Amino acid sequence: MSYTLRNFYSYLKSKNATNDTHNFKLYSCKIKTKYGDLLISINIDNFSKQGKPYKRNKVFSIFCCFDDFEKAKPFLEEYYENRVFTGKWNFHYSNWNETLKNFKRELDKIT
Repeated sequence: MSYTLRNFYSYLKSKNATNDTHNFKLYSCKIKTKYGDLLISINIDNFSKQGKPYKRNKVFSIFCCFDDFEKAKPFLEEYYENRVFTGKWNFHYSNWNETLKNFKRELDKIT
């Protein structure tokens, strides 16, 4: 399956994402998880006006950060040792499909 921004937005909507904001190059929202609110953002400059990922990109990223670091700490310590002190939980892969697939798989575990 080839994912577009529409797939990303639909998935977030299914997770009851709130506080959608659009600025020049960033889309961001907030989702409630078992470990508190998770702030999520992507650079929309990586996509065409039709929402398709540009092939020229070398890395696609979904940037996430837990709003309440202390509440998320047990999760981060157990699964992501190197992210324990920041609350960051980012996804970086060489293609958009892989990025979104892994993001969805991991987010589904905590929502």
